[in-house]
Amino acid sequence: MVAYTRIQSVAVIEVATGGLAFAGFVFTVLLIDRVIDRHVVWDAIGPGAMPGVEAGEIIDCLECGLIAPVSAAGALCPRCAATLHRRKPDSLQRTAALGAAAFLLYIPANLLPILRIVRFGRDDPATIFSGVRELLAIGLWPLAVIVFTASIVIPLIKLTGLTWFLVAIRLGVTRRVMARTRLYRFIEGIGRWSNIDVFMLSILVALVQFGSLTRVEAEPGAVAFAGVVVLTMLASRAFDARLMWDRVEDRA
Repeated sequence: MVAYTRIQSVAVIEVATGGLAFAGFVFTVLLIDRVIDRHVVWDAIGPGAMPGVEAGEIIDCLECGLIAPVSAAGALCPRCAATLHRRKPDSLQRTAALGAAAFLLYIPANLLPILRIVRFGRDDPATIFSGVRELLAIGLWPLAVIVFTASIVIPLIKLTGLTWFLVAIRLGVTRRVMARTRLYRFIEGIGRWSNIDVFMLSILVALVQFGSLTRVEAEPGAVAFAGVVVLTMLASRAFDARLMWDRVEDRA
């Protein structure tokens, strides 16, 4: 929808029946993702525990949740074939490295233009902020809120949240561990929504190519922003939230 509103400045755009059906499909998939229990699905595929877990220390598969004895660390999960680990290998180091790289790219991603519209030989570069202002100027404030939240607020929440987790683990902080765990689940769930500007730009660059009349070109800010999105998704994926609870257990 954001891409369609931008294209309307250079062409007549109408959402046909297929577009409405696709919107319904998207919302249905969101509802399915909300109500489905992945553990129930995995339990229907195979047993939820390996033999020998009745006593002693246990570990769980990070992919399907299978319960296994700690002696199975390093082996493949018999249910989903993922490698079993007590904790994600080098979780803190990988998260810190990916988060630092994302922080470095976050500034140019918001300061540099992400696209350039050329109309009759005149350049009109646009940043994320200018795109939000343009949507507000034409009265599309719901889309402006979506773009601002997904492209600016969410990456910042992810970066500051991951930094908070790393510092708290490093200092051995045990307060607010439940709040941190819930924030991590929120960060992991919304991470992919920051791709909205990347997808919008790909649609505009592909569709708006009218030669010398009007065309849309990607700018360096788009590359930096795509890097921020990918790096923050990898950072949240590399982080192991159970390390926060390990500090609570160590303190106890």
